[in-house]
Amino acid sequence: MKRAWIAAVAALATASAAVLWWVTTGNEPRKALPDIELRRLEGGSDRLSEWRGKTVILNVWATWCPPCRVEMQALEKLSFDLDQGRYAVIGVSVDDNPVLVREFLRENVISFAKHIDPKRELTRGILDVHSLPQTLIIDGDGRLRQRVVGARDWHEGMLPSVGVE
Repeated sequence: MKRAWIAAVAALATASAAVLWWVTTGNEPRKALPDIELRRLEGGSDRLSEWRGKTVILNVWATWCPPCRVEMQALEKLSFDLDQGRYAVIGVSVDDNPVLVREFLRENVISFAKHIDPKRELTRGILDVHSLPQTLIIDGDGRLRQRVVGARDWHEGMLPSVGVE
């Protein structure tokens, strides 16, 4: 009887862990994204197609989000550790005030691609991001491979666990 109880608890824990992984990584089919336009923090814009052929790690964040603020340092290190010819790390802030974003990035020496979406037309409307932080893994063909919900300690060794080869 005791063994049956332990086996049942172990099975439930395994199933719960699998569901939690599925929900927090947003495992979804390879959805082709439109050639979205990303508004640069310093003016102008970039199109997603400019990174065709590269795996894009697109992080949606805000200065008022404590887990986002912590995650930015790991993403900055990752942006330097990865092969720039194969990968691009892009940040999209949803802050209303670009001055606060610039100040945070300058104070924390964040240098990877900086973009802003203050009205959340891109992040909510097209990318379907409703919680922060959230990182989208986009393959070289512009398809969404993975949605990672919540902060991560980003490093090169953990990339295969979120679908990056």
